[in-house]
Amino acid sequence: MYVPGSAGLGIILFFLWGLAACGSFLILKDENNWPLPNWIWPLFFGISLVLLLLNTQVMYAGLATSNPVLLNKGPIRVFPNNLAFYLSLSIWLCMGSLAASLITWRSAKESLNWGLCLVSLIAASHLIVLRLVPFPFIDVFTAISEASVALLEVRNPYQISFTDIYQGQGITPSGFGYLPGLFPWAAAGMVLAGDIRVGNFLALLGIALIFLLAPGTKNYPRIFYLSGLLFAGGAGLFVAEQAWIDPILAFLIFASAWLVVREKTGWAAILAGLLCATKQYGVVAFCFLLLMVWNRQGGRLAVKFFSLAFFTGVLVQLPFCLWGFQDYWNAVLIGVGKLPFRPDAYTLLSLANAKGISIRGFPFLGPLVFLGLFFQCRRLRIADPGIIMLAASVSYMAIFLTNRHAFCNYYQLVFLILVCALFFMEFFNDPVSGKQKSK
Repeated sequence: MYVPGSAGLGIILFFLWGLAACGSFLILKDENNWPLPNWIWPLFFGISLVLLLLNTQVMYAGLATSNPVLLNKGPIRVFPNNLAFYLSLSIWLCMGSLAASLITWRSAKESLNWGLCLVSLIAASHLIVLRLVPFPFIDVFTAISEASVALLEVRNPYQISFTDIYQGQGITPSGFGYLPGLFPWAAAGMVLAGDIRVGNFLALLGIALIFLLAPGTKNYPRIFYLSGLLFAGGAGLFVAEQAWIDPILAFLIFASAWLVVREKTGWAAILAGLLCATKQYGVVAFCFLLLMVWNRQGGRLAVKFFSLAFFTGVLVQLPFCLWGFQDYWNAVLIGVGKLPFRPDAYTLLSLANAKGISIRGFPFLGPLVFLGLFFQCRRLRIADPGIIMLAASVSYMAIFLTNRHAFCNYYQLVFLILVCALFFMEFFNDPVSGKQKSK
């Protein structure tokens, strides 16, 4: 199996960066060390961009080397200088953020107009990629599309057979392993544009709209920069093209946290329940959302939050359980649990395997980091949504790095949650945590 040396370097750097974040968080004595100083955040995201870009390009290089048919498909063909394409967008955004922090806009209206134009152009790049690559060469797109069509035709999507686009040479799931929470998003994409991937675009658009319309967020240059990062930061365009649904998870996590802060706990619980009914590892972020409610509003409301979220998650899945319980159970739990080890994944296990090193029990390290951060947040009674989101992001990163399989879309979820965490830390006025963010 082809494993580029630069992939190992990227994984190690990403892991060390994550350990540093975990260490600094675990030794906090109180919440007064936050938010981050203003000069740190461009550097913070610049480092994240470089590491995520490295993962994206290494994936393309590895696949194209082991399977030359990919050279005639996807953005390798459409964008021959793919690395330059991604880097030019990201560098432009980073430089734009630094320049915006130094430029004094002549008026708020001028800042708003220019910012909206720039963010609109960046967002449009997503739709351009979808049109340039209408049929990406990946089983994720095939499986979600065929499952969505089956559901519209009143056929059980967890009982159908899927087209093997790899012709027996790849790892294609035997069944549809996604939870049913993604179907409304896929259906919206098909109705609006005949493409399931537009649902992922709508999720990012939802986050950006909350950024721009949230009360008290008047620092337009930086808000527009964060909104641009949602669409063009990291591996954003690659994830959009390949139909990975992690932007939907990011929206549900962020919107639920935002509603908790706005004291609309019932709606927040519904979105949290949908999160757990959309992707199996959504439960990690759900635990932190539940903890935020507990720390902010007490145990009684936390119980109500959990109950409503649990009811929502069950209600979404119940029709498919009644339709064919054994098929559903095997597809979303048993089948996913039996997914084979991927030596081409971006994990420390894959790196160790490539070097002939056996690491027993290593997958337990990620959950331990998650538990450590969870109990530390509870011990400190942390109510600030920015710190809660940061803890969720770092927990995901630790779990993904130490698991059997993770690709750039997994780390894009880490990145998107980091962007949302920075929004809360820098711009959101939170009366409960007492933070007065920049305006």
